[in-house]
Amino acid sequence: MAFELPILPFPKDINQTPYIASPDTAGKYTVAAGQWFKNASGLWVPVSAADPLPATAEDGKIVSMGAKADAAVIDPALSASEISLLKGIIKQLQGDGTAGKAAPVQVTGRVVKREATPPINAVALTTTNPTYSAVIDVSDAKEVQLLVFNSHDVAVNVVVQSLVGGLYKQLATISVGVGITLPINKSSTGYGCLGAPLDSIKIAVIAASAPASGAITVELLKIPN
Repeated sequence: MAFELPILPFPKDINQTPYIASPDTAGKYTVAAGQWFKNASGLWVPVSAADPLPATAEDGKIVSMGAKADAAVIDPALSASEISLLKGIIKQLQGDGTAGKAAPVQVTGRVVKREATPPINAVALTTTNPTYSAVIDVSDAKEVQLLVFNSHDVAVNVVVQSLVGGLYKQLATISVGVGITLPINKSSTGYGCLGAPLDSIKIAVIAASAPASGAITVELLKIPN
């Protein structure tokens, strides 16, 4: 797009400040073109669609941002550029805790894995006969937890069995009352065995008396080794 100076006198804005204008399609000087910059060729040109104002900054030109060669700064109390502080964060993440190096980042807590399908899944008991789950492999867990939902109209005993000498034998049992949701873990009375490594377990549920309504679900949660 070509630009040229208007015929003197130069047009003025509402503050009576002269400005450079460009002609419109009718040859009138009505479009202000007062924003000029030096392009990549070193020429001063007005801002236009063909010559847009650069939106990037040269390395080191913005003091607060800094330059690519700035050294890392890990002390937040020091005055530093944004690049230096960013490098400082990266340096801390790479630290190994040895003398003279930044302390490593440590994540605390534990992962709990919930079995996709509960071993005892909404089972409606109608007798006092035991109902067993399938064999559950827990060899990949250092601790096992149970979450029991009992909506029966009677209490239900939840029994954990483990393989001992080729037979599944009772390790622990707990009574879950009517309409109770109960978490069971190694801290539960009689259930310290859940905090010890086990290869496989089975879960049995036994109603104290024949239920007339309701169901029971036992979910299994593993804390991996």
